[in-house]
Amino acid sequence: ESLLNATYPPKFRKRVTDNLRGYGVNVIVDDKATLPAQPYTSVTTDKGQKIDADLVVPTWGGRRNTAYLSSFDSTILTPEGNIRVLPSLRVPLSNGKTNVYAAGDVIDWDEQKQLAKVPAHAGVVVANILASIQGKPASKIYKGPALEVILLPAGPTKGLTYFGIFGGLTFGDWVTSLIKSKTLLVWLAQQTTRYN
Repeated sequence: ESLLNATYPPKFRKRVTDNLRGYGVNVIVDDKATLPAQPYTSVTTDKGQKIDADLVVPTWGGRRNTAYLSSFDSTILTPEGNIRVLPSLRVPLSNGKTNVYAAGDVIDWDEQKQLAKVPAHAGVVVANILASIQGKPASKIYKGPALEVILLPAGPTKGLTYFGIFGGLTFGDWVTSLIKSKTLLVWLAQQTTRYN
């Protein structure tokens, strides 16, 4: 019973769950809640657990808004709603056209969906579109991230960090607060997206 997916080792996932419980968080897995009419003073999970709360923050996780794309080509979406891509990030269309690319959280690629991946996606897509415009083959290939990283702050001084190198390096409060907790890396997101 732990949070996160199998990208991260069981020991790290357990530590995340245990830390949250240590902070007083009631961690519930393998269940979900349907929101009642507002105001939210409590929710009841599908398994019948009632949770009283002063504040309910509705969240759903990542959902791809891609269903409309199947009206253009019924073959490009996976059953999960991801866009099928080749290593060039070109979308294989049933009509044989080769001028459509995809990038970002919507692509069907075995990696964690994070803003940090976008620059590499963009580099591949832009290089291949420019090559296509010049009559050259789209030869730039996306290989995925060199490593998976996750920083999970829990307030300004606590948290956990995982770097997927050397079998997985885990860091606690000090490293996480030094890197992410104080700013949440908002500056990096602004720099990456050029949104200030």
